[in-house]
Amino acid sequence: MQNGADRVILGTAALQDKAFLKQALQEYGRHKIVVGIDAKNGKVATRGWLNTSDVYAIDLAQEMYEIGIKYIIYTDISRDGTLTEPNYPSIKQMINIFKGHVIASGGMATLFQLIKLKEMGAQGVIIGKAAYTGQINLNDAVRFVNEFIN
Repeated sequence: MQNGADRVILGTAALQDKAFLKQALQEYGRHKIVVGIDAKNGKVATRGWLNTSDVYAIDLAQEMYEIGIKYIIYTDISRDGTLTEPNYPSIKQMINIFKGHVIASGGMATLFQLIKLKEMGAQGVIIGKAAYTGQINLNDAVRFVNEFIN
């Protein structure tokens, strides 16, 4: 993190190389390491979503929390880019484990979904395709969320 990065996101390595993950935590601290958990049908996807493991995302999340990870990005890849809606039940499970230190991703389509995720306790949201297509205007999203919360 010598080059100005505040945090590093680890994905596949968090599942497949626990020794590396623990070393990174020890060297940089739990505020600097974020784990990306990408799930398809509840199981962890790896290698850029090319492979699906036999590990359930919720089990990996619990293990990551117990190891000392404080922050995660959770993506339901079956909803990513669909402009439908987030996987609220799975996101809520992650929020419960990580005490709200979750950035949710996958399926975002409306400003009201962003508000719902904030009310559920998500720390942040990746709006992705909804921003690219103009379905959610980033400035409107920030303003709307800030007005609703304050």
